[in-house]
Amino acid sequence: MNKRRKIVFLSVLCCFLILSIILFIGCGKQKEAPSDKRIVRYASWTATITELKLIKQLVKDFNEAHKDIEVKYEVIPGDYWSKIFTTYAGGRSYDVFWMDSTMSSGLINKGMLVDLSPLIKRDKINLDDFYPALLAPFKRGERIYGLPKDACPLALFWNKKVFREAGIQKPPDNWDEFVEIGKKITVDRDNDGRIDVWGFLPGNWYPLWAPFVWQWGGKFFEDTSVCFDEPSAIEGFKFFCELSTKHHIAPLRGEIGEIDVRKAFLMNKVGMFFGGWWDMADLDKYGKGRLEYGIAPLPKHKDTRITTGFTTSLVISNKSKDVEASWELIKFLTGKEGQLRRCSIGMAGPSRRSVAHSEMFKDKAREQTFIAGFDYCIVCTPPTPEVMTPLTEAVDYVMMGNKTPEQALKDAAKECRRILSELKSTSSRKQGNIDTGEKNEKEQKDQ
Repeated sequence: MNKRRKIVFLSVLCCFLILSIILFIGCGKQKEAPSDKRIVRYASWTATITELKLIKQLVKDFNEAHKDIEVKYEVIPGDYWSKIFTTYAGGRSYDVFWMDSTMSSGLINKGMLVDLSPLIKRDKINLDDFYPALLAPFKRGERIYGLPKDACPLALFWNKKVFREAGIQKPPDNWDEFVEIGKKITVDRDNDGRIDVWGFLPGNWYPLWAPFVWQWGGKFFEDTSVCFDEPSAIEGFKFFCELSTKHHIAPLRGEIGEIDVRKAFLMNKVGMFFGGWWDMADLDKYGKGRLEYGIAPLPKHKDTRITTGFTTSLVISNKSKDVEASWELIKFLTGKEGQLRRCSIGMAGPSRRSVAHSEMFKDKAREQTFIAGFDYCIVCTPPTPEVMTPLTEAVDYVMMGNKTPEQALKDAAKECRRILSELKSTSSRKQGNIDTGEKNEKEQKDQ
């Protein structure tokens, strides 16, 4: 009997212990009480370690200054835009996210973004403080869909050591000088039939050669019209291509391996390249003690000097659950203090004049060269990002010797028109479906 009681007692004790453990685990898994803070989901593409550290600190400072708002920041690795579109379509859109100028038309035309102009007007944001060229990609008439957080124009990086070896002391001011200097610094040092130092290394991405089209009087797009197969645009593109095909100061395809232009510059294997503000940090870091370089404005054609501007804006999804809280974050990050802090890490320049002319850049000649470029830059704003592929391929066809510059650009224009026509047809069909759906819904209500 005692044995039986002992067994029962032990069984009850075990059950009690198991129940206690379950309750303990259950309590540990209980969700925290829902926060009464307003949540803002903020996303960006992959950043450098230095930039990431700064962004997190800015978010932390914002959260501390706004006790009723909590910004949750997320870096999107890999395919940034796929994640943006997927979360938007799935009803889990980020409230605030980065958008560069090449994507602006697509997102604005799709109606994905909040028009910030009423908020800008209400809060008396001084738009005149932003450089007009940097604000333009995000404007449609009086509507504004994003504020630029930072920016940078293209400039000419020139290798002082390579120039000095050729007896040249200053960078070119116009394209004739550019070609003349390029010929002098393009050399085969060991006479083995292969170029050891190139005058210039170009890129095929169209923002890198767009200045040639603009300086020759051409343009790429006007709304959804393709314009770059007009004579002036072709002439500018032809000059760019002839730096390789005629003057041979830049390599054709196959004459040089897959080498990064900045690495070649660091190794004193190239005299000039078009670069941005962000390049200074890497060149200063990895070229310390062995690289001497200067930064100059892009050369001009006759009396016309135009360069490419790059900028990224902060935008609010039209599916944001708290537009007002999201707007507070954008004001904080694009304001003068926010931009001063961003510029402090040297990855990009300011989009605000007040920051550009602040004490931070007062005696910095290299930065002043970039800042001057804000007054004569154009920011590439294609009607849809898909048209960038034919423009890139146009350069490749010429450099491989498969097409003349004129034929390559005309073929690219034809392909861009096809893309835009198809896009217009798709949009019309979608609008038709929406209209039909609204009509049917109205008919059902009337019945």
